Parts: sequence; C-alpha cells; structure tokens
Amino acid sequence: MSLADVKKEIIAAAEAKASKILGDKQQLLTQEHLKALQSLSIDLEEENKKFHSYLEQLENRELASAKLEAKKYLFDAKKQLLAEAYTQSWDAITSFSGSERTVFIKALLAKAKKELDFKQVYCNSQDKNAVTSVVNTVSLKVQPIEGGIIVENNDGTVKVDYSFETIFEQIKETSMQNVAKTLFS
Repeated sequence: MSLADVKKEIIAAAEAKASKILGDKQQLLTQEHLKALQSLSIDLEEENKKFHSYLEQLENRELASAKLEAKKYLFDAKKQLLAEAYTQSWDAITSFSGSERTVFIKALLAKAKKELDFKQVYCNSQDKNAVTSVVNTVSLKVQPIEGGIIVENNDGTVKVDYSFETIFEQIKETSMQNVAKTLFS
C-alpha cells in the first residue's frame, strides 16, 4: 500500500469518525432539542391551565359582583316603593275630610274610654270640635300633632297615645312584612 492510499484511508477513517461524531452530536442535539420542546410544551400547557383558571375566577368574581349589585339595586327599589306606599298612606290619613276625621276621633275616644278613665285630652286644633262633641267634661289642650288624640288620667301618670303619628308607626311596624309580601310576591 502506498503512502497516498494510507493517507486516503486515514482521511476516510477520520471523515467517517468525524461524520459519526457529528451525527451523534446531531442526534444528541436533536434529543435535547426534543426534550426542551417537550418541557416547553408542558410548561405552556401548565401556564395555559393557570391562565384559564385565573380567567374563570375573574369571570366568577365579576358575575358575583354583578349579581350583588343587581340585588342591591332591587333591594333599594323595593325599599323606595315601600316608602312611597307608606307616604301615600300617610297623606291619605292626614287629608281626611272634616266628617271623616270626626268619625275617626269619636272611635278613638270610645276606645280610650275603655282603656282609661281620663280627664285630659290632647288634640290638634282641627279635631277640637270633634272631641268636644263627644266628651265635654274633660280638659282639652291643643297639641301639635297631625290628628288623633292623646288622653291622660286624672293625676297625669298615665297617657294613652292615639295620635295619627303613633297609630301609623305601630301599623307600619306590624304590617311591614305583609305589605312587602303583597307588593313583591
């Protein structure tokens, strides 16, 4: 074998070895590249899951907030409607005509007589004549009330309040649930 042949053989062997090394390196790089891509893919999937979970939480929070706001708005509207209903009722009571007030005052005086032996009656100036037409043996004092009466026993220790204001507040307190149920059911 000549020197040129040996040289060719050594060069061919070196090229083959270099090719194999490059091929192995390429294969290693490809495997590492695949591992890196797989890891990146797994990381992207996890981040995507986290993102969608966060997005869902955010949507749920916004939905809950919107529902709460709607309930608050509805509650405020119902509260306003109740207030208007009671205001209209109050306006109707305080605008009784003279004859209606007289009938009402007479009924209140009859009820008060059953509860208390009274000598003092308080009423507003508008109801004064109605009171004296029923009981003229009592002391009568004008009081700044919308209507109705307040009676007091002889020694001033017991008062029974049948003023429009007190009666209306008592009715309002006891009827609030029923009125709300009627209005909103």
